[in-house]
Amino acid sequence: MGDRCYFTVWVRNIDAESEKGSSILADYGLERQDTDGSLSGWVDDQMNYGGADFLEDWKEAGFPCDGHQDGGDDYGPSHFFIRKGELFELNTARSGGFVIDFDSELFEFSEHDLTAVKEFILGAKVNDEEMKRGPLEDLAATHNTNTDEEQA
Repeated sequence: MGDRCYFTVWVRNIDAESEKGSSILADYGLERQDTDGSLSGWVDDQMNYGGADFLEDWKEAGFPCDGHQDGGDDYGPSHFFIRKGELFELNTARSGGFVIDFDSELFEFSEHDLTAVKEFILGAKVNDEEMKRGPLEDLAATHNTNTDEEQA
Protein backbone atom coordinates (compact mmCIF):
# COMPACT_ATOMS: atom_id res chain seq x y z
CA MET A 1 0.00 0.00 0.00
CA GLY A 2 2.97 2.31 0.43
CA ASP A 3 4.79 4.22 3.10
CA ARG A 4 2.37 5.84 5.55
CA CYS A 5 2.53 8.63 8.10
CA TYR A 6 0.47 10.83 10.36
CA PHE A 7 -0.18 14.01 8.36
CA THR A 8 -1.37 17.32 9.85
CA VAL A 9 -1.98 20.46 7.81
CA TRP A 10 -3.25 23.92 8.82
CA VAL A 11 -5.15 25.88 6.18
CA ARG A 12 -7.12 29.09 6.06
CA ASN A 13 -10.85 28.52 6.63
CA ILE A 14 -11.64 30.68 3.60
CA ASP A 15 -9.62 28.25 1.42
CA ALA A 16 -11.01 25.12 3.09
CA GLU A 17 -14.57 26.34 2.56
CA SER A 18 -14.05 27.32 -1.08
CA GLU A 19 -15.29 24.97 -3.77
CA LYS A 20 -11.75 23.98 -4.81
CA GLY A 21 -10.43 23.69 -1.25
CA SER A 22 -13.31 21.60 0.06
CA SER A 23 -13.00 19.34 -2.98
CA ILE A 24 -9.28 18.74 -2.38
CA LEU A 25 -9.80 18.07 1.34
CA ALA A 26 -12.62 15.61 0.52
CA ASP A 27 -10.59 13.87 -2.23
CA TYR A 28 -7.86 13.05 0.29
CA GLY A 29 -10.23 12.22 3.14
CA LEU A 30 -8.71 14.69 5.58
CA GLU A 31 -10.73 15.23 8.75
CA ARG A 32 -11.04 18.57 10.53
CA GLN A 33 -9.36 18.25 13.88
CA ASP A 34 -9.12 21.77 15.24
CA THR A 35 -9.94 25.41 14.55
CA ASP A 36 -7.96 28.46 15.63
CA GLY A 37 -9.50 31.75 14.52
CA SER A 38 -9.22 31.96 10.73
CA LEU A 39 -7.32 28.64 10.48
CA SER A 40 -8.34 25.01 10.71
CA GLY A 41 -6.26 21.90 11.25
CA TRP A 42 -6.83 18.79 9.16
CA VAL A 43 -5.49 15.30 9.79
CA ASP A 44 -5.04 11.97 8.06
CA ASP A 45 -3.37 9.26 10.12
CA GLN A 46 -2.85 7.04 7.06
CA MET A 47 -1.59 9.54 4.44
CA ASN A 48 0.34 7.68 1.74
CA TYR A 49 3.72 8.91 0.55
CA GLY A 50 4.00 11.81 2.93
CA GLY A 51 1.08 13.75 1.49
CA ALA A 52 2.98 14.65 -1.67
CA ASP A 53 -0.10 14.51 -3.91
CA PHE A 54 -2.22 16.55 -1.50
CA LEU A 55 0.48 19.22 -1.19
CA GLU A 56 0.88 19.43 -4.97
CA ASP A 57 -2.89 19.85 -5.45
CA TRP A 58 -3.09 22.45 -2.66
CA LYS A 59 -0.13 24.33 -4.13
CA GLU A 60 -1.63 24.28 -7.64
CA ALA A 61 -4.85 25.76 -6.21
CA GLY A 62 -2.74 28.68 -4.93
CA PHE A 63 -3.58 28.15 -1.26
CA PRO A 64 -1.08 28.58 1.59
CA CYS A 65 -0.73 26.00 4.36
CA ASP A 66 1.65 24.69 6.96
CA GLY A 67 2.00 21.42 8.78
CA HIS A 68 4.06 18.39 9.60
CA GLN A 69 4.15 14.67 9.00
CA ASP A 70 5.59 11.70 10.82
CA GLY A 71 8.11 9.44 9.13
CA GLY A 72 7.45 6.17 7.40
CA ASP A 73 9.70 3.37 6.19
CA ASP A 74 11.06 5.26 3.17
CA TYR A 75 11.31 8.82 4.52
CA GLY A 76 11.67 10.63 7.82
CA PRO A 77 9.40 13.17 9.48
CA SER A 78 9.23 16.72 8.15
CA HIS A 79 7.70 20.16 8.51
CA PHE A 80 6.33 21.91 5.44
CA PHE A 81 4.55 25.04 4.28
CA ILE A 82 3.22 26.43 1.02
CA ARG A 83 3.66 30.14 0.39
CA LYS A 84 3.02 32.06 -2.82
CA GLY A 85 2.63 28.85 -4.84
CA GLU A 86 5.87 27.26 -3.65
CA LEU A 87 6.30 24.23 -1.39
CA PHE A 88 8.99 24.34 1.30
CA GLU A 89 9.81 21.20 3.24
CA LEU A 90 12.54 20.34 5.72
CA ASN A 91 13.32 17.03 7.36
CA THR A 92 13.10 16.79 11.11
CA ALA A 93 14.26 14.27 13.67
CA ARG A 94 11.82 11.85 15.29
CA SER A 95 11.53 14.31 18.20
CA GLY A 96 10.35 17.06 15.82
CA GLY A 97 13.54 19.16 15.91
CA PHE A 98 15.35 20.16 12.74
CA VAL A 99 18.31 18.07 11.58
CA ILE A 100 21.79 19.60 11.25
CA ASP A 101 24.60 17.20 10.36
CA PHE A 102 27.60 17.31 12.70
CA ASP A 103 31.06 15.88 12.00
CA SER A 104 32.35 14.61 15.34
CA GLU A 105 35.91 14.14 14.04
CA LEU A 106 36.26 17.71 12.77
CA PHE A 107 33.93 19.04 15.47
CA GLU A 108 32.01 21.01 12.84
CA PHE A 109 28.37 21.28 11.85
CA SER A 110 27.07 21.63 8.32
CA GLU A 111 26.77 25.32 7.34
CA HIS A 112 24.42 24.27 4.53
CA ASP A 113 22.05 22.55 6.98
CA LEU A 114 22.19 25.48 9.41
CA THR A 115 21.36 27.96 6.62
CA ALA A 116 18.50 25.78 5.38
CA VAL A 117 17.01 25.58 8.90
CA LYS A 118 17.29 29.36 9.43
CA GLU A 119 15.67 30.12 6.06
CA PHE A 120 12.90 27.58 6.66
CA ILE A 121 12.08 28.97 10.12
CA LEU A 122 11.99 32.56 8.86
CA GLY A 123 9.83 31.60 5.87
CA ALA A 124 7.47 29.58 8.05
CA LYS A 125 7.08 32.53 10.43
CA VAL A 126 6.17 34.90 7.59
CA ASN A 127 3.77 32.30 6.16
CA ASP A 128 2.10 31.86 9.56
CA GLU A 129 1.60 35.63 9.93
CA GLU A 130 0.17 35.91 6.40
CA MET A 131 -2.21 32.98 6.93
CA LYS A 132 -3.61 34.53 10.13
CA ARG A 133 -4.47 37.84 8.47
CA GLY A 134 -8.12 38.52 7.82
CA PRO A 135 -9.43 39.43 4.34
CA LEU A 136 -9.23 43.19 4.99
CA GLU A 137 -5.69 42.94 6.40
CA ASP A 138 -4.74 40.82 3.39
CA LEU A 139 -6.17 43.40 1.00
CA ALA A 140 -4.35 46.23 2.83
CA ALA A 141 -1.06 44.30 2.72
CA THR A 142 -1.49 43.68 -1.02
CA HIS A 143 -2.26 47.37 -1.60
CA ASN A 144 0.79 48.45 0.44
CA THR A 145 3.04 46.04 -1.49
CA ASN A 146 1.78 47.39 -4.84
CA THR A 147 2.27 50.98 -3.68
CA ASP A 148 5.81 50.18 -2.46
CA GLU A 149 6.68 48.52 -5.78
CA GLU A 150 5.28 51.47 -7.76
CA GLN A 151 7.39 53.91 -5.75
CA ALA A 152 10.60 51.91 -6.22
